[in-house]
Amino acid sequence: MAISVASGKNKGRCRRCKKTKELPEGRKICEPCSKVCCVCSKHLILGVTYSSHSAKRNRYICNQCSCEASKKRCKDKQREYDYQRNYGISIKDYEVLLGEQRGLCLICSSSDIKLFVDHDHNTGKVRGLLCSTCNTGLGMFKDSVEILNKAKEYLNASKNK
Repeated sequence: MAISVASGKNKGRCRRCKKTKELPEGRKICEPCSKVCCVCSKHLILGVTYSSHSAKRNRYICNQCSCEASKKRCKDKQREYDYQRNYGISIKDYEVLLGEQRGLCLICSSSDIKLFVDHDHNTGKVRGLLCSTCNTGLGMFKDSVEILNKAKEYLNASKNK
């Protein structure tokens, strides 16, 4: 096998088409025969290729892109499971609430990146979506109206001093 140093390609026989032609350095398949990842467009090497469910349509996905897609699916499934288990709602229900609130916290009207599901710990009923600070604050006051009223009185009294 002769090596062409200037072009970085080897002259050799392609494993797929069996024709003698220039092969990319370190590869045994010519570029036209190599599979390409449908996500990142990288050439896939024989033996390292992960063919997706759409391989019938000659679409392939590399291992790295496959892992990233799998992680995203797993994260979405976990989120759906958590919402259903903890609050009895689906992600679609969450998105409806988010739309109704125009993406704003019900207490302070901030538009945090993520709003959290606020629920009554006694009944389990979802009250709405709150920013992290407001949701944590309610939790710290144990969802008690009496404690919140005392805190309000305390703050008002300290302003008058």
